[in-house]
Amino acid sequence: MGPKTEDAALPLYPLSGAVPAPVPLRREAPVVAQEYVGSNLQGIAAALAVDRELGLGAGWVRLDLRRRCAARVSAPEGGLWLGSREDCVSLSAAAPNEGLWVDAGVAGVELWSLAEGVPFAGILADPHGALARGGGLGIPVAEVWPALRETCGRPGAPRFLSLASGTPYHDAGATAAQELGATLASVVEVLREVGDAVWPRLVVQLCVDTDVFVSTAKIRAARWLLAAIGRRAGLLGLPRCSVRTAWRNRTRHDEGNNLVRATLEVFAGAVGGADELVVQPHSQARGAVHGDARRWALGVQHVLLLEGGVAAVADPTRGAPYVEALTTAIARDAWSFTQEIERLGGLLAALCAGDVQARVEAAAAQTRTAMAEGTEVLTGVNLYRDPKPLLAAEVVPLSPRDLPEPSCTAQPLAVRRFAEPFEVAGGGQG
Repeated sequence: MGPKTEDAALPLYPLSGAVPAPVPLRREAPVVAQEYVGSNLQGIAAALAVDRELGLGAGWVRLDLRRRCAARVSAPEGGLWLGSREDCVSLSAAAPNEGLWVDAGVAGVELWSLAEGVPFAGILADPHGALARGGGLGIPVAEVWPALRETCGRPGAPRFLSLASGTPYHDAGATAAQELGATLASVVEVLREVGDAVWPRLVVQLCVDTDVFVSTAKIRAARWLLAAIGRRAGLLGLPRCSVRTAWRNRTRHDEGNNLVRATLEVFAGAVGGADELVVQPHSQARGAVHGDARRWALGVQHVLLLEGGVAAVADPTRGAPYVEALTTAIARDAWSFTQEIERLGGLLAALCAGDVQARVEAAAAQTRTAMAEGTEVLTGVNLYRDPKPLLAAEVVPLSPRDLPEPSCTAQPLAVRRFAEPFEVAGGGQG
C-alpha cells in the first residue's frame, strides 16, 4: 500500500506534526562516482573505461533534455540519446560492474524495455525533474506511473528505477529547504502513484555546495525526513541517497578554485551520510573535461575517504549544537514546503502552476543581489579576481531532432551559475 491520506477529498500525505527523532546513519563508505556529460557516446564510454581503472565506483550520465522530456523544449541541453540496445550495451560494458546510472526523465519507460537485461545500476525515471528542467513533457505522466509500477516487478529490470532529484532546484538557486522540500514532494507523489514496491528502487539525489555546515545538515535532514516518510507508510529502510557537487558555484575564471570547492562538497556529503558522491570535474563549466580533470575529481574523493577517513564514523556531527540546530531548522522548513506543495495537489501540479519556480527564483534573486553587493563571496569572481583573460567556453552544437510539442507544460527552471554575470561584465573586486 502507498502512503495514506488524511483527507480523501485532497490527496495529502500526513506530513504534519512534530519532526521525528533522527535515526542512526550507516557506516558504509560512499561510492566514488563521477558525472559524465555530453552527447558523444564513444567518448563517454572511453572515459568510463579509463576511470574504472583509477577507482571509479559508478558513473552518472544524463539523456539529452529533449529525450528526457520526450518533447521539444525551449532551452535544450546536450546529453546522450541512447536510441538502441547496442548503445546501452556498449556504454554499460565500459562502466564499473553494475555501476552506471542514467537520468532518463520520462524516457525511462522506453529504456527499461530497450535495455532489459543490460547491467545498469539504474535507469531512473524522473518526470518531475524533466518537467522542472525542460518545461514540458511529451508523454503524459499518467502513462509513466503504471509503467514504473509494472517494471518494479519485472525480472531483468535494473535494481533502481526511479529518481527524486533536487538537482533542478539547486541548479536554479533554491535554498537548502526548498531543494529538500521539493525532493520530498517528488518522493511522496511517486509513492502515492506507484505504491510501496518503488521504495527500495528509489534514488534520492541532492546537491552540496561549499557551505559545509548547511550541506551537511541538509543531507542529515534528508535522511531524517525520508525515515519519517517510510515509517508513516510502513516501509523499511531508506532510498539510496546520492549527493552531487554543485553547478551553480562553478566558475570559468580561476577554475582551479572549483577543485577546492569540490573538496569541501565531498567532505560535507560524506560527513552528512551520503551513499554515493557524484563529482563534476573542475573544468566542466568551460565545457572542456579532460582526463586530468576527471582524475583529480576522483582523487579528491579517494584522498578524503581513504586517507582522511571522513566517512569512517557514522554521523560524526551528531550532538554538535550548531549542526543539530541547523539540521532541525532545515528539516522543519523543508517539511513545511513539502506540505505546501501537497496542498496544491502534489509536485506535478505545483510545477505546472509555477508556484515552486516562483519561490526558487526569489531565492536566486537574493543570492544574485548579495553577490553584486559583495556580502556573498565567490572567490576569484567577485573577490580576488584572477587578472588573466577568461578562458573561452567550448560549445558543442546539438543535433536536430524531430520531437512533438509537449502535452504538459510548466515554466522551466533556469540552469544558472552565479559567476556568469561577472564573467560577462569582467567586473569584480581586487
